[in-house]
Amino acid sequence: MAEGEHKDKTIHLSIVSPAALLYENEVKYAQVPVHDGLIGVLPGHAAYISMLGWGMLTLHDKLGVSKFV
Repeated sequence: MAEGEHKDKTIHLSIVSPAALLYENEVKYAQVPVHDGLIGVLPGHAAYISMLGWGMLTLHDKLGVSKFV
């Protein structure tokens, strides 16, 4: 397996607030509104912590596409 290549084509995504865990699942892709724009996250992306911004959160998982506002 080449460096940076992953057996597993998903990432473990957790979305938390100060009060609770809001979402946790394995996803293939996430497009996340953050405080200074949008970020797209694919498997192999570096760990990332950011404050969420306003907008649509789009998650691609094994069941399809989910969108949250």
